[in-house]
Amino acid sequence: MLEQRNNNEDLLQKDKIKNLCDNANDYAQKKANVLKDFIEKNIKIEFDEEELQTIYLRMEEDFDNIENYIISTFDDLFKEIKEKQLNNEKGIIKYINMSFLKTRLLEEKGVYLIEAFDSNLYLDDVEINKELELEFVYKSHFDKGRKLYSIKDKYTPYVLDEDIKNILLQSSNRYMLFVVEFMKEILKDIVKLDSFKKINKEDQLSFTISEYKTTPTLIKECKL
Repeated sequence: MLEQRNNNEDLLQKDKIKNLCDNANDYAQKKANVLKDFIEKNIKIEFDEEELQTIYLRMEEDFDNIENYIISTFDDLFKEIKEKQLNNEKGIIKYINMSFLKTRLLEEKGVYLIEAFDSNLYLDDVEINKELELEFVYKSHFDKGRKLYSIKDKYTPYVLDEDIKNILLQSSNRYMLFVVEFMKEILKDIVKLDSFKKINKEDQLSFTISEYKTTPTLIKECKL
């Protein structure tokens, strides 16, 4: 009798587990479908003409301030490099890299960390860096994020805050393409700075860009 009762309890427990698994699988499938619909209706993977024009217009309206801010930030970086070199604290510079701090997007900040490296790149153990915030590029992204959060309730319980965070992080990659093209032009003036000319650098110095601590992409190469 006791053995029969135990067997029944085991069967009930197995049924509960099965139902939980079935419900979990059903939820996961529905969530995947709803997320797919949410992304297709609300997220653009590539730039369209309207968004590009919005960024260009925003840049043109405040171009002098944007350009001065960027050049001034690089100028400060070069001056710090020279100071450390004079104190024998920094070697010969081979790379100036702009690292995109993607997680700062969650603070609604489009921040790049400008870093100076010797030939060891990320293994260079003397840090010199400056933060560069390019809000004019990423404002459209922040506006999109606010919109996604505002319509999230229509997709409850399948679209959560964490899903939107991941979507925003993944869909931000296209903005770096704009930054690369923009910086190609600004760097023409940056390399004319006296502070840049004074730092000890390799015969071939590379300006690069990347996500933080990933393989850099070349923007501009300077041969001395």
